[in-house]
Amino acid sequence: MLGEEKWILRYDAATERIVIIAHGFATEQKSRQAGQRFVELLGVRHVDLVVDLDAMTGYTTEARRAWQECFYPVRAQLRRMLIVGRDIPVMIRMGATVVAAFSGIPVRYYPTLESLDAARPEERPRTGR
Repeated sequence: MLGEEKWILRYDAATERIVIIAHGFATEQKSRQAGQRFVELLGVRHVDLVVDLDAMTGYTTEARRAWQECFYPVRAQLRRMLIVGRDIPVMIRMGATVVAAFSGIPVRYYPTLESLDAARPEERPRTGR
């Protein structure tokens, strides 16, 4: 079983981050819906994008493309993509890297949200533009 696809998105004003949590196997349709929600949350903000992939089981090529198409037009508003997950399968990790590279967004990996928050100040994403 690949798991039920679910996307959780929220804006954290204190850290100027949009957090996306992926569950299950990503499809084009639900990825596009989540992408639309992301763009609504983003608005005119400049943020760090945190993507938690710990519970993602896989994705279709079309789902990856949907996210690339979502992020590319707003790439100037995305300071960094911070990928979170302790045991992200190689193919999912590669897909996240491709999405970030396509949009020209710097990417970093952290095993947990706690490790991201505990990063040394020089590693921590900067706030503001």
